[in-house]
Amino acid sequence: RLRAMPKEESLRPPPERGKAVVADSDKSRGDVFGRVLSNAGYDVKYALDAVALKFYCQQTDLKVVLANSDLGDVRGLIEQSRRAGSRAPWIVTAQRRELEALSGTLASLEAVRVMGLGVPPENVLFTSNELLTAGQRPKRASERVLFGTAVSFREAGSDGDEVGFCYNVSLGGLYVRTLAPAPAESVWLELRPPRAKQRVRLEGRVAWRRSFEDAPGATVPPGFGVEI
Repeated sequence: RLRAMPKEESLRPPPERGKAVVADSDKSRGDVFGRVLSNAGYDVKYALDAVALKFYCQQTDLKVVLANSDLGDVRGLIEQSRRAGSRAPWIVTAQRRELEALSGTLASLEAVRVMGLGVPPENVLFTSNELLTAGQRPKRASERVLFGTAVSFREAGSDGDEVGFCYNVSLGGLYVRTLAPAPAESVWLELRPPRAKQRVRLEGRVAWRRSFEDAPGATVPPGFGVEI
């Protein structure tokens, strides 16, 4: 993994994707989510309380809002933002026990998604990308669905495994998060599929790679996509 790291820091600035707001009273947690969006090219602003979030709700140049439900009446804040002219999608985070009730409360609002606080931070980037492209002509052959599980992979025919983490799955493949993408085109993988108790072994072809040095401005974390 260290060998795959770039030897020199890139001076290329990340692409400008606009302003994103991360609203969470837990500064450390907000920093983690904000770092993911910042690496994807967003100008991230932070709100630590409801007063700060209300301030940003009046702005019409927001691209994405990530807000913790603990900050108050989230539905009211979203409606306030819409009345001000903002069309930014909202991702609302909450404790697992609150997800069902909160999803029902926000179900009638467009471009809003509810997520658990314990999800991997990169899921926020995936969800924001999906919300921003909603309604556009699909460029994919099948839907991508978030799914996380440990993945062992190796070049076909070799002996040693590398370990990655599944990011999402599609009808015919999956994306594996890792700092050291598989170097060969043909790979063997072992993982536990969705809703399965037993692990499976698969053979696949590497369709594309995203190395670590490309991370600034990337819409996905480092890793590689595999066609099964």
